[in-house]
Amino acid sequence: MKKLITICSEKKNILVSIVALMLLLTATQYGLADTIYNDGGIHNINTTMPSGTVGVQNATTVNVLSGGNINGGNQTWAYGINCNASFVNIYSGSSITGGTSSNCSDGIRTYSNSLINIYGGSITGGNGGWADGIIVNDNSIMNIYGGSITGGNGVWADGIIVYNGTVVNIYGGSIAAGSGNRCRGLEAFGGSVNIYGTNFNYSLGPISAYSGTLTGKLADGTSLNVTFYQQSLGEIVLSPIPEPATICLLGLGALSLIKRKK
Repeated sequence: MKKLITICSEKKNILVSIVALMLLLTATQYGLADTIYNDGGIHNINTTMPSGTVGVQNATTVNVLSGGNINGGNQTWAYGINCNASFVNIYSGSSITGGTSSNCSDGIRTYSNSLINIYGGSITGGNGGWADGIIVNDNSIMNIYGGSITGGNGVWADGIIVYNGTVVNIYGGSIAAGSGNRCRGLEAFGGSVNIYGTNFNYSLGPISAYSGTLTGKLADGTSLNVTFYQQSLGEIVLSPIPEPATICLLGLGALSLIKRKK
């Protein structure tokens, strides 16, 4: 009987360890969220949120409006916003900042075919570890029409990092590196970054250089001066200013693409 109790106790300990490992792996991929929106509805943030990550999941839409302030807090995964297969719209007068963490303190991180539209506001990486302004992952789409995106203070503190088949369209706003061991305004490790404007110091089309400083004027008239780095799986493409109707169609196309992939 005592042997049977011992065996059962050991199995229980193994089960608890497996569950704990699964939770850790989930936290590692998606980050811990202190406020979660996952009902598939539409939510507006126009006030200061409690300190901690805002998680957006399950085809839910979050609009960060004027007066909306998000800070990733002080925790293991201190993202400002962690968007997974959902939609986030960011407007002027809002502020999103990564928290403090030795692991990840990005301002925004996306996963799984998310769609992010940035019309204004400020997005800043936090302090410690990966402290990038924005990391775009897993076939997500991001359209940037305005606002400011800046890396924080960490080992990596880029303005924007692009991975895994994602598409980033830049029409306006400002992008800058933070401070730390590895800091650039824009890094493309996978996917495509399309920058629309005029007077670029590189020719229109894909930039052939792996690294450098890109200058010019964006479609919204903002001056561009950003350091960049790209690998063979990613590309940065310079394009002329599209007609307003074309920009609208691109936005609708991005939304329909997200819906088809879901």
